[in-house]
Amino acid sequence: MTIERFQNVVKMLESPDNENRILALSILEEQDFVGNLAFILLCKKHGHAGNEMWKANAPITFQKMADIPGLDIEKQFTYKLILEALTKTKAPIPQIQFYLDEFSRYLLKQIQNLGYDFVEDVEMRLKIKDHDQIGEFSKGD
Repeated sequence: MTIERFQNVVKMLESPDNENRILALSILEEQDFVGNLAFILLCKKHGHAGNEMWKANAPITFQKMADIPGLDIEKQFTYKLILEALTKTKAPIPQIQFYLDEFSRYLLKQIQNLGYDFVEDVEMRLKIKDHDQIGEFSKGD
């Protein structure tokens, strides 16, 4: 899922129109769950579709979210909760980076709302170790 598509799906999930939310959920239901986990969890956080609507229109995706250890599907998703779910499931690096980008946008909004409108950007990025260091890290798991 591209960032643009994610943003469009979130807009659909925020819509007061039920048909838009149902269409958004059907789009999410078609996505590769692991490869799009951050997108899916962030859509759940930002959208206005309740659990019953998720169960009816994206039942497989909803159940997969419910099966993530430590993720209480009944609670409001927070950035902390989403990060814990991503790390517990060992989400792919691009999904972790996408999460960090979204969290950075959230932090920037919060900082600017506090009156720090001179802050232009908040950036978080992953710096990946070189191949030899990754191999050593993997052996220690």
